[in-house]
Amino acid sequence: MEGDRISKVKALKDQYAASLFNLDRENVTCVYVGHKKTKGVDTGVLAVVVGVRVKFPLKELRVEKIIPTHVGIPGESIAPTDVVETGEIFVLSLHPVKPKQTSRTGKVRPAPPGVSVGHYKITAGTFGFVAIEEATGREVPVSNEHVFTALTVDDSTKVGDLILQQGKYDGGTSPENDWARLQKWGGVKPNIDNYYDAAYATPINPKDMVKAFFELKKYPTKWRELQDVGDVVIKDGRSCGVADARVVGIEAQVVVNYGRFIATFYRQILTEKLLIAGDSGSAVLDSKDYTIIIGLGFAGSDTISVINPIKLILEGRAPHERLGLRLPEAMPKKYLPSESDEVQVKIKKVGMAESRLTLSTDKGECYEGDKFTASGKLTDAITGEGIPSREIHLLWNSSEWIGSTDVSGSYSVVLDAPIVPPGEPDLTLRLKSRFNGDA
Repeated sequence: MEGDRISKVKALKDQYAASLFNLDRENVTCVYVGHKKTKGVDTGVLAVVVGVRVKFPLKELRVEKIIPTHVGIPGESIAPTDVVETGEIFVLSLHPVKPKQTSRTGKVRPAPPGVSVGHYKITAGTFGFVAIEEATGREVPVSNEHVFTALTVDDSTKVGDLILQQGKYDGGTSPENDWARLQKWGGVKPNIDNYYDAAYATPINPKDMVKAFFELKKYPTKWRELQDVGDVVIKDGRSCGVADARVVGIEAQVVVNYGRFIATFYRQILTEKLLIAGDSGSAVLDSKDYTIIIGLGFAGSDTISVINPIKLILEGRAPHERLGLRLPEAMPKKYLPSESDEVQVKIKKVGMAESRLTLSTDKGECYEGDKFTASGKLTDAITGEGIPSREIHLLWNSSEWIGSTDVSGSYSVVLDAPIVPPGEPDLTLRLKSRFNGDA
């Protein structure tokens, strides 16, 4: 069973991740559940994958730093390993790039998710999505903690700090671009087990924010937890706009460079390169349904992107501060008036009900003296119901049979085929039944 295999590889990853990191802490960047590649081709085989800053030829490595080909106990549970080069993994607001669409980096009112935002001290990131603050029911903007706080600059962050839209790097200044005030953040730290880099603010003017994405024009009302690799996800972000990528890793333990410190994250999602500098905070969505959110993008390298699972952000995970957010409900459809085309129903008098009589035989031809059956049914021409206990006349050539219908309206009679007249090759019987109606 594929589900059982994934569970076993996840368990082996959890069991051996620390020892795999310890083989070369200066070079290992992540350990995750993914597919093994051979000569760059995805084999589809589940493996414990080790990401490294630089992948050295095997002959250049000291023996104690060589990643084993398998982890586990032979005969019990075992999984292959793979080694991929990721480069250094950074949060993506440290050095934003100029975006493909400059309209995303200007002042936009009302501002949709996917445009430039940031704490007044940092460079710029992406407005991720709109959530509902559980305590108040109000709509609030969500992004990364390192986008909505001064985390990458200093330790001065406090509730009420200004959030600019557009971000400082993109020309945002106060008071012209004052847009929101910081409300709550998770608390990313260098020496703890981190699970999400997320924060939310409260808009200064609620009318200066909308829920629908800049380009995708939807907003998340549902979330989904990824259980396997291979899914394609999509995002709508500040720097490279709308982009999609394939999920290559789940349950990832990742070391992320924040400039001021290094933080380790657990239970992360990895994709092919989806995010570039300045896309921090982008909501990552199901590529087939933009109303389903998968996570929040926050870090990456030249080859991979790192996503916080939305499940952890919404449900909370110690040691982080629980944000207390939920997704907004889908907007109910409101329909305009309409009317049907005209239809007609003809009403018949009960005392003049129409009947329908059928007749068939079980043989189309036979020999002299053979028996054949003539049968039929008397029904109400409107309802199709059988009409019982009615007299039926069956006529053929100069002969007549008189019988009656049974409880279902059916009748039948077994006849003997007559003799063909001398000198004639055959004889054709012409049968017809009749119901004379109720008196």
